[in-house]
Amino acid sequence: VTVTIVGTPSSPDVYTTLLTANNGGEEYMYMYMNSSFPSIGSFAKSEPSLVRVVGQPHVTLFGLTLSGVKNANDGAVSLLDGAALDMDRCVVTKNQASAIYAKNADVKVTNSEFSLNFTGVGSVFNLSDSKLEVSTSTIYENFSNDTFCVDGGSKGAVAYLNSSSAVFVNNTIVKNRAS
Repeated sequence: VTVTIVGTPSSPDVYTTLLTANNGGEEYMYMYMNSSFPSIGSFAKSEPSLVRVVGQPHVTLFGLTLSGVKNANDGAVSLLDGAALDMDRCVVTKNQASAIYAKNADVKVTNSEFSLNFTGVGSVFNLSDSKLEVSTSTIYENFSNDTFCVDGGSKGAVAYLNSSSAVFVNNTIVKNRAS
């Protein structure tokens, strides 16, 4: 099964498809013009993943902005049990969760941006038994804090890899921090 979710490519001059968690705990798709994002301080309670894939589906995300998730156990995008993700020209920002959480999954990211994500471990990528490829993407100002860390080990502001492999090619990675 292949699922493709396409939004308008991000540009200040056009509409952007923004997936954001709503305060009712349900998942909705909203259309915003330009960059109308919720603030990080607006998280009231734990929200679900915006995209959750379980099993064998191959999911493609193109031209989306994913924002507003508060969930210490998952990510804005969560992939489990053999799922595969291709993400292109997406923005994942202002989540109090990992941008992408994967367990036994394949993740390929190109031409995307990750910023202002905050969680305990792996604020951008939190992977277990998974494969990750990231190219021509920008990763900046993400933060991992030991408040949520269970094992007391490395926090991984950009990536927390547990029995996983990662390849990063031609990316800009700046101002990320783990405490």
